[in-house]
Amino acid sequence: MAFDLAISENFDLVITGARDLAGVSGDELIAQRIVIRLRVIRGSWVLDDSNSLGSNINEVMSRSMADAEVKLPTLIRQALTDIDEVEIVNVEIIPVSTKQVLATIFFQYRPDLDAMGDAVSGDVQDITVPLTIGGE
Repeated sequence: MAFDLAISENFDLVITGARDLAGVSGDELIAQRIVIRLRVIRGSWVLDDSNSLGSNINEVMSRSMADAEVKLPTLIRQALTDIDEVEIVNVEIIPVSTKQVLATIFFQYRPDLDAMGDAVSGDVQDITVPLTIGGE
């Protein structure tokens, strides 16, 4: 099963009570990968030579909420295509305010992958990520 260092909401490494670095695996790892890919601007990380990490969600920062609602599902799908363990089933955008939406990403694990979490292949999982956009 895949394993990685745990990262907080502020992109800091998480330290356990025993003063050790915390780790994540399974469903928590997939959720962390989704959040990181959505919050990092594509091409902004200098160590990503292929420019595949991150999203282009910043393209809707200065657009209206209606325009963002239409464009965000495609931008989110593009950002998550490189997560090999899962297949994106659906993306729903729910406006919360003139500058924030909740993006609910529905995904399922691909069959026969060693990195599957607690879910069974075919079961649809979801994660909701708050995103800040522009708005008019």
